[in-house]
Amino acid sequence: MQPLSDSSDDLETARSISGTQPALAWLVRPALVAVCVYFLAACATRSSSNASDAVAREASPPVLQPVPVDLKRYMGRWYTIATVPYLSERDYVGSYADWKLRKDGRIDDNYFGRRYGFDQPLTGGTLVASVVPGSGGGKWRVTILWPITVVVLTVYVDPEYRYTVRCEEGGSPIWILSRTPDMDDDVYASLVSRLAGMGIRTERLRRVPQHPEQIGQPGFMAPR
Repeated sequence: MQPLSDSSDDLETARSISGTQPALAWLVRPALVAVCVYFLAACATRSSSNASDAVAREASPPVLQPVPVDLKRYMGRWYTIATVPYLSERDYVGSYADWKLRKDGRIDDNYFGRRYGFDQPLTGGTLVASVVPGSGGGKWRVTILWPITVVVLTVYVDPEYRYTVRCEEGGSPIWILSRTPDMDDDVYASLVSRLAGMGIRTERLRRVPQHPEQIGQPGFMAPR
């Protein structure tokens, strides 16, 4: 399968389709999920102190630190090889991100994919990320739907900037990304092992089909 068209063409495509329902849903649903989680947490009552402590110990997220990145090298296209996805990402194949550094230091965080299959149109949209000062470029605050933001960490990037791993502060969602649509199984296994070594739960990781023949294969997401 040939890689998708040049990034500039994709950006024009995204601008023309960003108002369509699939693209809007892709961007808005994570925000709605975040709002629901926030209010459910705020309304939850405490159980007994012993049960509460046990749950806290079990559910304690890992303490993660971002790695420094050279933002200029980090920009460009990254294919989504695997993810613990938002609900709204689960039906997409051929997904990838394309990042562009603005003159003001912010980042255009462009996302693209094909919902339900490779025979479907490319849809996408643009979020805006700000680099958190003092993070060495590895910690971004991404505006999902104003005023809702999420913090995304780069927890690994290889020295050649071929592969990177990103996640939110609590360790999920997770994105394993590559400069090409394909990743060697040994490389993938080493990245998953690296995540586990950080205390990040990886059992819900699913690979994202980047080629039609990968749909339905073990370990890959299956669009509806």
